[in-house]
Amino acid sequence: MERKIIVSKEDNLNALLGYEDLLERILLIKNTMNYPPYNIIRKDRDIILEIALAGFNKDELMISLKNTRELIITGQKKNNESNEYLYKGIAQRSFTKTFILFNDLKIKDIRFINGMLYIHIYRENNEETIENLIIS
Repeated sequence: MERKIIVSKEDNLNALLGYEDLLERILLIKNTMNYPPYNIIRKDRDIILEIALAGFNKDELMISLKNTRELIITGQKKNNESNEYLYKGIAQRSFTKTFILFNDLKIKDIRFINGMLYIHIYRENNEETIENLIIS
């Protein structure tokens, strides 16, 4: 069952004080490409990104973190012009995939096993804090 969230930008910008850029990105998600396929798994309070990269080698991947929030995964497939394909059904095209991390999320571990990329993300501060503010 697919869940869809409909957001009115004007109604919700005030509720997301400080996260206006995040709302802009959420509203643009529908226009992003679906390749490569991926899963987002919740494991306790951690998150695991599981990305299917059949046919890619580790040296054809680049993972970077821009401004500590923007996780960018790039795959640059090296052309193998020596092969003559009778049928080519496995997509091995180059790609760039971007994920936005909330401020308290950090990368714990990255593994590439049998064509699957696993990015383990954890919450840096697992405890909820409440601060009493003084009215002047």
